[in-house]
Amino acid sequence: MKREDFFRTCVLCTMILFTLVNSSVANVLSNPKSKQTTSPIKVTSIASGFTNPVFVANARDNRLFIVEQNGRVRVFQNNALVTTPFLDIRSLTNFGGERGLYCLTFHPQYPSVPFFYVHFASNGTTLPDGTTPASGNNIIARFSVSSTDPNVADLSSEKTLLVIPQANSNHNGGMLEFGKDGFLYIAKGDGGGANDPGRNAQNTQNLLGKILRLDVNQNVDVAPYHGIPIGNPFVNATNGERKEIFLFGLRNPWRFSFDRANGDLWIGDVGQGLFEEIDRFASTNNVIQGGGNLGWRVYEGTNCTNLEPGFCTPANYVAPTAQYDHSNGRCSITGGYVYRGTAIPALQGLYIYADFCTGEIFSLQGTTQTVLLDAGFNILSFGEDVNGELLVTGINGNVYRVQNAITTAAAVSLSGRVTDSNKRGVKGVLITLTGGNSSEPRYTRTNGFGYYNFTNVGAGQNYTVTPSSKRYGFEPNEQFLSVSGEETQINFNAQSSR
Repeated sequence: MKREDFFRTCVLCTMILFTLVNSSVANVLSNPKSKQTTSPIKVTSIASGFTNPVFVANARDNRLFIVEQNGRVRVFQNNALVTTPFLDIRSLTNFGGERGLYCLTFHPQYPSVPFFYVHFASNGTTLPDGTTPASGNNIIARFSVSSTDPNVADLSSEKTLLVIPQANSNHNGGMLEFGKDGFLYIAKGDGGGANDPGRNAQNTQNLLGKILRLDVNQNVDVAPYHGIPIGNPFVNATNGERKEIFLFGLRNPWRFSFDRANGDLWIGDVGQGLFEEIDRFASTNNVIQGGGNLGWRVYEGTNCTNLEPGFCTPANYVAPTAQYDHSNGRCSITGGYVYRGTAIPALQGLYIYADFCTGEIFSLQGTTQTVLLDAGFNILSFGEDVNGELLVTGINGNVYRVQNAITTAAAVSLSGRVTDSNKRGVKGVLITLTGGNSSEPRYTRTNGFGYYNFTNVGAGQNYTVTPSSKRYGFEPNEQFLSVSGEETQINFNAQSSR
């Protein structure tokens, strides 16, 4: 599924002044740093032969649900595919280009509440509940899991929550997922065409170019099979604004996710020709502030497009948390997850995402983006298993598990000495150790003879050792190394800076 379409930008007038963590324009402009000499991750294929596997979901158990763009969902359990599909709506799905079945998610109380929800493009066939959408319309629907087999859906149980008209075949959005507040969030693209010709993203009277939020625990048994959360920004609107809207001004948010540790919302919004964008909305006590205008089509990333003359006033717009440009063949962000698993300590707490065109997997820490791995294939989506470990899907039809590529041996010591031009030890020099499987640096100071020592340093990992002092410069000014299974020594020469 080709997705050089997404976007993200900055914006302008919004009903509320929003400020994002790490959102200053100066900080978001940097591109990803070059790949580390030794990648901390690798990807290993666990299943293959799918038709554009666009997503991997879990049901809070040991199963994986692999979503194929053509309208089929397969169960992967005990390291094998279940023969019978979990869901097959190929007869209902408009499949081709960017259209198809986009995503699946289970009700937060599954299995006690046996519902799951899908987002797909209709081919015009009447749905099981009697709804007859036009071909190309995007559908948000609910199904029940069979009462006799948890690996099979009950097709006849379908209920239509939303029918969203869309004239063009691209910029459909696609993601849907429950937040920690228990509400269902849905990503909608701007409806397609270059530069949002319908001005949909800024129009709060339609659902295109938005993040929607529904309460699926209202109207459970009667149409429209959802309600509107009281915290939605337009819940009391009287001028035609759509009450389902939670955020607006997006171009094509193919993938978003919630940090399972704190509930923060992370959005990967595909850009047009300049920038790919990442947006983070912080959660406080499982509450995320709605109403934010992310700016499209006024902004693409931090760039004012001039498509709306006179509206380049960034004082009130929600700036991106990070962005990258289209250099080196990059063209389309595949949003991912904040890593909260345990198998790859080096990724703990980092936002992991990719570029569809280059197949690069990145990490974001603060505003620093780093290339972790060139996967070698076009990356359609990420997924999480029940333990927070990451999966990746490729347009090559494979599903991969992201694994730790660092082989760790027993911890060793890293030590050394700082001396002056007379070979005398220099006391009190601050030594900083960064890298390895920790996102936090370690510090120590040289003793009266100029020696320093770090214990419990993981072997088989890459580190940087940096000396610093107001009084001295150093040669070298920092040292990169890969720690072996033996004690390592790194020495520095202090040169007076006065």
